[in-house]
Amino acid sequence: MNVTNSGLVTVLGATTLWSTGTLNLDGGNLTTGSFDNSQAGTLNFHDGTLTVNGAGGVFDPGVDNFSINGNAADDAPHLVIANTATTTLAGQLKVGYIHRGFLSVESGGVVSNTVGYISLNSSSTGEATVTGSGSQWNNSDDLSVGVYGDGTLNVEAGGMVSSTSGFIGRRTGSMGTATVTGSGSQWNNSSFLAVGFSGTGTLNVEASGVVNNTDGYLGLSSGSTGEATVTGAGSQWNNSSDLVVGDEGSGTLNVTDGGVVSNMDSYIGADSGSTGEVTVTGTGSQWNNSDDLSVGVYGDGTLNVEAGGVVHSTLSGIGWNGQTTGVVTVTGSGSRWNNSSDLFVGLAGDGILNVAGGGALCPIPIVSSDALPDQPARRPLPAPVRSGTTRAT
Repeated sequence: MNVTNSGLVTVLGATTLWSTGTLNLDGGNLTTGSFDNSQAGTLNFHDGTLTVNGAGGVFDPGVDNFSINGNAADDAPHLVIANTATTTLAGQLKVGYIHRGFLSVESGGVVSNTVGYISLNSSSTGEATVTGSGSQWNNSDDLSVGVYGDGTLNVEAGGMVSSTSGFIGRRTGSMGTATVTGSGSQWNNSSFLAVGFSGTGTLNVEASGVVNNTDGYLGLSSGSTGEATVTGAGSQWNNSSDLVVGDEGSGTLNVTDGGVVSNMDSYIGADSGSTGEVTVTGTGSQWNNSDDLSVGVYGDGTLNVEAGGVVHSTLSGIGWNGQTTGVVTVTGSGSRWNNSSDLFVGLAGDGILNVAGGGALCPIPIVSSDALPDQPARRPLPAPVRSGTTRAT
């Protein structure tokens, strides 16, 4: 069967592809309650839209590893799993392998696989959208948004994504953007999340969206750039371990309009050559460090607390090591840095603390050059490449 150009085929029940059968979907639209290729027929899905939307329907592509990928640069294959339909792959799911690819999981649809890739090769672009209550994309292994190409992940309106480690902008030259927006929308990582691992990564958490992980990294490797914005009441980025803003690269964290970021220790400008900047601004905006906060460790760090934003920490230091600069500014009515232990300004490096315009530092810090604290421990980097992960050509 050939579905091309603007052709439209609707099957209310199941579409079954037998071992001797061939389906060429190249620019048309096939909508079916279920799709069964368990008999290993020939499925050529290079352009157009394949929608599986039967209540309790199943999409079985007949392979363990499945790619949503065009044959040519202007192809736009789009797989839609909707209305409680499911697909379970024994292997990987690639959304945009060499060219373009699109995945939508909506209205309670569920997609499950091992490793997930959005935009695998440098020539590719990929976009995945998980939207609506009950909609899920479950990766039992890592999820990478922009491996070598340009990748986009949208989690909306109560959709949920799960993975072990998350990467946004994984390799040099890549660009990745992930947006988690709307009440009930979540991206849950059982391990770390790296925004700008070696490439350029952007994380947006908006309108009561929630992101969970262990360690968080913004700008992890040398030459990388990572930026996260957590904005709006109810929006949360929860790091159950540490948060590094500018590890070996450049990192930026914006907490605005009631957003909340939480972690244990934090480091702004962690390693030599890195830069990090954090801005907490607006009433209700909070950065909660349950442990220490270090601004300018071996790199240069900046912290801005503005317009009613609040930062919490225990022991803190500004300008830890020689040839580093740390700058903290607390300004505006209601802006506070609540530091429950000692605050050291300018240890071996240059430290600058500005409190002005109604900003407050609580309690008044002990600024000391005697009995200096131990330098913050350098956190180990995540493994740069998972076993079995290679660049396709």
